Amino acid sequence: MKNFIYNSGDEDFRIFLSNKYYVDKTELIYHLNEIINTLDRYVCVSRPRRFGKTVTADMLTAYYSYSEKKTTIFNDKIIGKIYSNQNEIEEHIGNDALTIIEHKSVNKCYKYLNEFNVIRLVMNKYFANYSVEEGIKEIKYHIISEIENIINNLKFTNDRPLFRLFEEINRKTNRQISFIIDEWDYVLRHNKDKQSIYSYLEFLNTFLKDEKYIALAYLTGILPLKKDEEQSSLNNFDVFSMISPLWMAKYIGFTDYEVEKLCQIYEEMKNEKLKDNSKKILKRQKGNDGKCIKNYSEKKEIQGLKDKNNEDLKRKYIYNNEVCYKNIRNWYNGYQLVDIDFKNKDDILTMFIHLGYLGYEVFTNSVFIPNNEILQEFKKCTESSNWSVLFGIYEQSETLLKETWNCNGVRVAELIEKAHDTADNKTYNSEAALKYAILLAYYAANKYYTIIPETDSGKGYADIFFIPVDKIHPALIVELKYNDNPKSAINQIKEQNYPQRLIHYINNLILIDINYDIIERNNSIGFKHHSCKIEKFKNEKKK
Repeated sequence: MKNFIYNSGDEDFRIFLSNKYYVDKTELIYHLNEIINTLDRYVCVSRPRRFGKTVTADMLTAYYSYSEKKTTIFNDKIIGKIYSNQNEIEEHIGNDALTIIEHKSVNKCYKYLNEFNVIRLVMNKYFANYSVEEGIKEIKYHIISEIENIINNLKFTNDRPLFRLFEEINRKTNRQISFIIDEWDYVLRHNKDKQSIYSYLEFLNTFLKDEKYIALAYLTGILPLKKDEEQSSLNNFDVFSMISPLWMAKYIGFTDYEVEKLCQIYEEMKNEKLKDNSKKILKRQKGNDGKCIKNYSEKKEIQGLKDKNNEDLKRKYIYNNEVCYKNIRNWYNGYQLVDIDFKNKDDILTMFIHLGYLGYEVFTNSVFIPNNEILQEFKKCTESSNWSVLFGIYEQSETLLKETWNCNGVRVAELIEKAHDTADNKTYNSEAALKYAILLAYYAANKYYTIIPETDSGKGYADIFFIPVDKIHPALIVELKYNDNPKSAINQIKEQNYPQRLIHYINNLILIDINYDIIERNNSIGFKHHSCKIEKFKNEKKK
């Protein structure tokens, strides 16, 4: 009789291995083996749907499930080569990864192979059609039923706490337990009752909290475990999320090299440059495993936009929490919001990242739409005219910023003129209107800069300072002038010694003069015309 919860063996993983598109992620087992029976043995991994959570759980179940006859399915896998102490490893590791030589203290035999009692739980099976109380009873019933059929003279009643059962299993078999729990967060995502959620978390805590019988506890879900007051009962877990994957990064989705190796299966695809535009984690471009493989088999371009640059998809689209919150509910497509408190825009973006709707670039601290499939869903959600206007304004602002960095004065003048034209004729010629128009036009710069208007330079006031938040982008000084020649503001910036206020950016500084002629009549070709002079500051020391 096949077991489903207790030591269910390698059958499920063996079936998956028959897939010719299999990508070997068994190196993960090596890293988990290193933390077994340490304080770090509590692991919670969060990923979006179809990112390989279930197959990873199947893999760990196959490796750790006790069996008198050792499984052989890992013999030709990376983990097998590690423990057989080979000095070479398959080419697909590439520049990315495992160097077998680094694993110095390896044994000739597999470490922990089929040595633990594994309890494998898939939580949606117990809570999709049951209340939390009923689901907990179902879990206890199925665990007890399977174990009593296997371990002689073990009797256990449903009213006793589970940790007592696990203590008894440990004592009778002299083997520790590895807990592998898939969809651990199902109750949190689908149950609105806080008391039920609390009961569920307490149930987990009763048998997962610092017990000696635990060799490893591996939880997977869509949402990460938060170490706040509500979920503090499970604060012994290390959390590996889409935002902070740490050493788990390369086991979440596919790396670039793995995608290229899969592409080689099809000769007709070998010369195509495929860009997945997926989760960028620690310089690795990630893919959605399930969708990626499906598209390979259909010989389609993977997930997306051929020759489409990620930068073109990066947007800060969400300006208003209330507007966005309404759209989130429409965009969830199967997920349910359960008393989630969105305090600001970052909370919303973070939720989208965990659900897989947005990617996260660690080094620029920015979000992006990860692939064409999600881009189409995003377009459906934001197809109203109001969103279209917002997107257009933001794209224009990004263009203005890029042209400023490129020192393209002609194009910058055109875009500033367009922004300034939104002012009515009564206030058009005021300096305040022009300054407001410029600040609005440079809205996209808020992502990269702290913007300070009217800065005292010691000898006068510079109109606008743009101070970069990183060391990558140049500092900007903007000076506004009326009825002047194009170089007058640039000269004033230098004469008034404005750059000294940005002494730390003196070697990466751009000076911008924006000039507007208020004398021109409305029938003149120069009416409402702007000019712009941009130059990179040269730090010439006085002799």
